[in-house]
Amino acid sequence: MLDTVGEWSVLGGPIQVKFDSSEPTAPGGVSVGIQLNLGIKRFGTCYICAFLDGEELARASITLRRAQPSQAGE
Repeated sequence: MLDTVGEWSVLGGPIQVKFDSSEPTAPGGVSVGIQLNLGIKRFGTCYICAFLDGEELARASITLRRAQPSQAGE
């Protein structure tokens, strides 16, 4: 994760996936499901990044903001 001030945090360890090209008619692709449990230091827009062989493959933004207290009786 890349936070609002440019600091990197590792959210998990490497996942080993074996790609097999012996079946050329099979569609290619990878689906990854993740669950995050974040300790928030700073609010703002952060980026969750995925790497493949040390190279950034994808990046998704997530904006962390302080929730407004709910009004009783509404």
